[in-house]
Amino acid sequence: MVTLKARPYYASMADDLLAFYNTEGKYLNDMELFIRIAKKFGDRMLIDVCPFFDLDQLECAVGAVHFMKELAGVEVHNCAGV
Repeated sequence: MVTLKARPYYASMADDLLAFYNTEGKYLNDMELFIRIAKKFGDRMLIDVCPFFDLDQLECAVGAVHFMKELAGVEVHNCAGV
């Protein structure tokens, strides 16, 4: 789950995350999603999200996957939220 505090930081990427999920992400397992999100959106997350929560790129990717799945209406299981 992405906390209310973190949501505005991920919101700037909402359209791109949802588009990625609908075209590619829904066919990947969570580990593949974390890796692909880190590669595709990593630089952006390092500027827009990570510094505000003292997180590294992979930790931000976990939050992005949660946020993306919530936008897509997909249930998220067994991962720590941001």
